[in-house]
Amino acid sequence: MELAREDTDQIFTVLGEFSDLAHNRIPAPNRAVDNTTIWTKDFSQPYYQDLLFSQAAGDVSMANYYDEVSSGRYTVEGEVTDWVRLPGSGASYGDDDLGDAAAWRFVNDSLNGWYAQQLAAGRTAAQIDQQLSRFDQWDRYDVDGDGNFDEPDGYIDHFQAVHAGEGEEVGGGALGDDAIWPHRCYDQTNRVGTAGPSVDGQTVALGGTRIGQSKYWVGDYTVEPENGGVGVFAHEFGHDLGLPDLYDTSGNSGGAENSTAFWSLMSSGSYGNSGRPEDGIGTEPMHMGAWEKLQLGWLNHETVKPGAKANTKLGPAEANTKQAQALLVQLPDKEVTTTIGTPFEGSDFWYSGAGDDLDHTMLMPLPAGATSLSAKVKYQIEQDWDYAYVVYSTDGGKTFTSLPTNRSTTADPNGQNQGQGITGSTGGQWVDLTASLAGVPAGALVGFRYWTDGAATEPGLQVDAVSLGGARVTNWTLDGFTVTTGTATRSMQVRVS
Repeated sequence: MELAREDTDQIFTVLGEFSDLAHNRIPAPNRAVDNTTIWTKDFSQPYYQDLLFSQAAGDVSMANYYDEVSSGRYTVEGEVTDWVRLPGSGASYGDDDLGDAAAWRFVNDSLNGWYAQQLAAGRTAAQIDQQLSRFDQWDRYDVDGDGNFDEPDGYIDHFQAVHAGEGEEVGGGALGDDAIWPHRCYDQTNRVGTAGPSVDGQTVALGGTRIGQSKYWVGDYTVEPENGGVGVFAHEFGHDLGLPDLYDTSGNSGGAENSTAFWSLMSSGSYGNSGRPEDGIGTEPMHMGAWEKLQLGWLNHETVKPGAKANTKLGPAEANTKQAQALLVQLPDKEVTTTIGTPFEGSDFWYSGAGDDLDHTMLMPLPAGATSLSAKVKYQIEQDWDYAYVVYSTDGGKTFTSLPTNRSTTADPNGQNQGQGITGSTGGQWVDLTASLAGVPAGALVGFRYWTDGAATEPGLQVDAVSLGGARVTNWTLDGFTVTTGTATRSMQVRVS
């Protein structure tokens, strides 16, 4: 049963080829021994326009895939550019040792190369801005706090960068280990809080990268390979819609697996195929599971509460029918107690919290005459990816300047350190932390900041016995940090509406 369309998102896609590897250099596979590689004679702009956005009946495309899994509620439209030659080699963007910053350079060079290409073709800056305005309809993070997400924020809503050659997930082809992995990330060439587009006279300081000299910026993005099928494009776009990977991501060398397997796009289901060897794999991905559809508002379900009796007839899980696609059992509330640690002194301490994409702070006005900070800290922070900082702010906490400490580093192997970051582990021990506040302007806020990226969660930062200018202080303003005795009890509730 096809339902009425509720939403259509616009995607801007740039094709980028390397200085040492142009597109259409993937060898034709020998189908007698290779039934996995996706290949076509010409990976051209029209090829991707159809692969991604064709809505013709029967076409295998990302647009039709999302139309199908949402039962007609949702699809995508968009534009694919011509191939752009980039200044860097494939390895300069894909070498794993270069970290996320290398992939950001690929995104930046792709966007800037496309912008230069447009100017060289005779288009004006105003014409380019007009073209890009189509892709900025959504205020993803509600930066102005007005509760309206359906308004421009100066950032491209959904951006894809396609690279020449095969991806590292299938061996990397000619580039091998120096190929780029498909991924979804946030471009932090300019850090959050430092720069951004101007909208209605106000700077939207969410960082990212500017598209040439246009009015528009890119923060959130995905990257896919030249011969990616609908599966990899739909999977990475699923991340852009907020869905996590559902395959085992623990890195368990013993071959840990879970039951999602080929039952979900966000697991091995992205490698679904037509069954024809000449098509390769990943051309026709499997559906999302019931949980993913529920998160996106695409699941026709019935709910049963604890203790209730119900007689339910289920229809097919794949599509909406007169019967429910799934039955949700609402579990009883449950309290879970987590042990965080023990205070260094007294009965409690401050805790950063743990999770992905955190930006938590504990701040207070700098006391008059205070020129030093000291504290006891204990931390386990993802090495070289997530960081804690001692910071000050002169604009009420909108932007921060990091201060050197006896525990901080300026090393930045993955492009994540925003300056003087604290990372790694204290081995479960409370240790001394010291910082000079001599250069902090009067009236500034000072304190701690904990920042994490979108993957791999560690326990975080614990802070105790803080002194400013030799005097103990406790009157912090907490944003994400909490005061804890060392254990946290929370009610686990399931609510379905």
